[in-house]
Amino acid sequence: MGGACTPSADNVGAAVVVPKPIEVVAGKDVVQGTYQFQNDAARDVSVIKAGRDLDQMVVKAMGGGSLLLQAGRDVKLAQPPTSGTSNPSNTDPKGGLVYGIGDQVDVASTASNAKPPAVNQTLSDQKGTDIYILAGAANGVAWDAFADAYLDPANSQQVVRTYLPELATYMAGIDAAKYGAMSPAQLVAAFQGLRLAQREVFLDQVYFSELKQTDVDYNTSSSPRYHSYDRGFRATSLLFPFDLSTVQRGDVILSAKPVETQLGGDISILAPFGRVDVGAPIVPDPSGGSGGVITRRGGEIRIMADEDISLFTSRVFTLGGGDITMWSTNGNINAGAGAKTSVVQPQLQYTTDDQGVTSVQSFGLQTGAGIGVLDAQQGNGGERGTAYLVAPRGEVNAGDAGIRVLGNIFIAAQVVVGVENISVSGSSAGVPKVELPSLGALTSASQVATQATAGTEAARAAAAEVNKKIAEDLPSIITVEAVGYETTKGSDTPEPSDDAGRRAPRRAPERHAD
Repeated sequence: MGGACTPSADNVGAAVVVPKPIEVVAGKDVVQGTYQFQNDAARDVSVIKAGRDLDQMVVKAMGGGSLLLQAGRDVKLAQPPTSGTSNPSNTDPKGGLVYGIGDQVDVASTASNAKPPAVNQTLSDQKGTDIYILAGAANGVAWDAFADAYLDPANSQQVVRTYLPELATYMAGIDAAKYGAMSPAQLVAAFQGLRLAQREVFLDQVYFSELKQTDVDYNTSSSPRYHSYDRGFRATSLLFPFDLSTVQRGDVILSAKPVETQLGGDISILAPFGRVDVGAPIVPDPSGGSGGVITRRGGEIRIMADEDISLFTSRVFTLGGGDITMWSTNGNINAGAGAKTSVVQPQLQYTTDDQGVTSVQSFGLQTGAGIGVLDAQQGNGGERGTAYLVAPRGEVNAGDAGIRVLGNIFIAAQVVVGVENISVSGSSAGVPKVELPSLGALTSASQVATQATAGTEAARAAAAEVNKKIAEDLPSIITVEAVGYETTKGSDTPEPSDDAGRRAPRRAPERHAD
């Protein structure tokens, strides 16, 4: 590896800038610093590998090919923030980042690619760098055993399918003249002769294809693997055949820092012995900033973990319609609580070719948080993608941020939470239906209630009329109480009453002489 070491404006430490692929290997940690390189061909694989941790690096991948980031233990773009301190983040706020820039100008800086696009080359013709991140590699990964199962022309292990056609395409991309006319057995032998980094890149794709198809099979009633996770479990046990109770954990901690491809290119993240934190429980910017796992101009996102995949206030977006595949073997997938109102608009970029033709490039408006298969280009090159979310022993939670899919969605999990926050423009499988009240039924019920009330009032009026008639037909009864009797002359006169209405005392009668 060669190049100039200069101070980095993006991070603490030296910067290594080279116009060629790189390979950086450390027995323990790779800490901070900036690594910017150029892959010259699709077959190039640049590697940054640590025996223990990859910590707070800035990585900018130019050109095509692939970038492999591998840590024996953890991959950390920023230390997880701690609460109860004056500064909620205990790292440089610029932290780490990973960009697959392709043959374009970096959207996050003014650094330009030394290799401009060819004349008449369109955006659809260009391909950015594929990014592969693997944590926990110190426990070992059974690459050869996995290849023996899925690249066996005889399929002696009876896997659901082998990937020989995909292998032929991959090998032709490396050297069509050399590998284009080989038989399947010859291709397998040639593949085994490649350097490990080149084999890892292809086998990662095979592994995620098996996880994706497990989701499809689980939700397809005509499939012999309907409501079964065995296909994905078998692929996982072949690639990572270890007792999880004895291995060393390996986490991918992004802490809301960006991992993105800006001009095509896929992103694959594996934490087979730990968890993936796309965001962080505490971040200085509640909206999650512009970080997250994002493909801006096409490209898939694939994330696998043994434990939880948590977004917190961050995002996982394919802005050019690429698929999203997430698998959590023993944990949950949580879209988080990011703000739906957050907006990030990358700068417009102007490129002038050697013919003097200037073009304007936009990277699409980015809104909201959570999980999104989107088309930020409004139909200008974006395609309908599909989301595959699998949590065999846990839950898929749409959270407050939500899950938005411009295309189809497949979910396979023990529980699906926040169904009302899942938006899909195409078909959906594994998403429980939300039963909304029927407006027609409510209207009918209201009419019945009104009629019943009206009938009751009429019945009451009729009953009152009958009672009135009965009362009028009854004879009158007059009760008279005698309070005294009138006598003949000389008898007592009626007794007067006092002012209060009480009777006055009776007087004795007068006697007259004969």
